[in-house]
Amino acid sequence: MFIVFNFYLITPSYGNQIEDFQIEGISMWDSALKHFSKAEIINNKKLYYQYIKKNKDMFSTSEISGNYENYDVLQFSYKTNDPKFKIYYIAGIIDFDNDVESCYEKKKEVEKDLKILFPNLKNSESNIKLRADPTGQSFVKSKVFWFPNNAYNVGIRCYDWSPQSQRTDHLRINIKSKQFNDWIGEK
Repeated sequence: MFIVFNFYLITPSYGNQIEDFQIEGISMWDSALKHFSKAEIINNKKLYYQYIKKNKDMFSTSEISGNYENYDVLQFSYKTNDPKFKIYYIAGIIDFDNDVESCYEKKKEVEKDLKILFPNLKNSESNIKLRADPTGQSFVKSKVFWFPNNAYNVGIRCYDWSPQSQRTDHLRINIKSKQFNDWIGEK
C-alpha cells in the first residue's frame, strides 16, 4: 500500500523503517546505480560542502535535473570512494523561481502530512542564514522530524535566496542518515 501526500513527495509503505520511505522511487541505502548511470552520477557531482574541514572528502553529492513525477531535481549523497554509490542522503527539490511565499505554503502542506505520518516523532524548526551566500541575505526555513536516537531525519526546507546569489528559491524534502548529518555538521 502506498500513500502519496498532496500528489507528491515522500511515499511510505507498510512499516516505519527508513527504507520504507521513497523520493521518486529512491530509498535510503539504495545504490544510486539502480537509478542512474555511473556517468550521470559523476558528471553531476556538486561541491556544496567545501566548508567542512575534517574528512572533507568523506561524502560526495550529485544533483540531477530530470523529468520526474514530483520534483524538478533530485539530490543524493554517497561515500566518495564507494563503487556502489550507496545513498546516505536523498532529497527532492521543487523550484519556486522568485516565489518563496508559494514555497512556504507548500511547506505547510507537507508538514501537515508528515505530522500525520510521524505523530510520535520529535520535530524542530529553524530559520537560519545560508553560508553559501556571502551577502548574508539568503535564508532557509526548516522543519525536521527526528527518528529515535537521531538515526535519521526527514526535513522540509524552503530556501529563500537573495537576488545576488543567482540561485532559485526552492522547497527541498529530504531523508538524511545520522552519519551524513553528523558529517555536514562538522566545521
